[in-house]
Amino acid sequence: MNWDAIGATGEWVGGLATIGTLFYLAYQVRQNTRTARSSAYQAAAAAISAWTVQVSSDAVLMNNLSDGFNQPDALDDSVRPQVGMLFNALFRNYENIFYQWREGAISDDVWEGWSRQIRGAFWTPGVQLWWPTWQLYCHADFRTFLEDSNAPETQIRIDVPRADS
Repeated sequence: MNWDAIGATGEWVGGLATIGTLFYLAYQVRQNTRTARSSAYQAAAAAISAWTVQVSSDAVLMNNLSDGFNQPDALDDSVRPQVGMLFNALFRNYENIFYQWREGAISDDVWEGWSRQIRGAFWTPGVQLWWPTWQLYCHADFRTFLEDSNAPETQIRIDVPRADS
C-alpha cells in the first residue's frame, strides 16, 4: 500500500467522523431546544398557578374578583384598584403565554385551550371596562390578538366561586 492510498483512506475516515459529529450536534441542539421550550412553558404555567393560589386563598379577594369580571358596577370604589391590579397580573401572565406560543414554546394544541380562556376573560364586562386604561402597557401583538378576536354572541361569565355562596 502506498502513502497516497493511506492518506486517502484517512481523509475518508475523517470525513465520516465529521459527518457523524454533525449529526450528533444536531441531535443535541434539538434536545436542548425541546428542554428550553418545556422550561419556558413550565414557568408560564407556574406563574398562572401562583396567581390562582394567591387569589383563591382569600375569600374576599375571590368575591371581589368575581364581581370584577361579571358585575364591575357592583364593586365598592375602595376595591376597584385591587381588582384592576388582579387583572393586570392575570393579563401579564396571559401575555407571557401568548409570547411563549408565538415563539414556538407552546404547541398549537395547548395554545388552543389557553386562547379560549384568555379571550373569554377579555370579553367579560369588567375587563372591557379596565382594558382601555391598561392596553397601552402591553405588547402590540397581544393587543391585536385580543382586540381582533370576535366578541362572543352571548355574554361570557367567568364563574369564580364566591366564598359567600
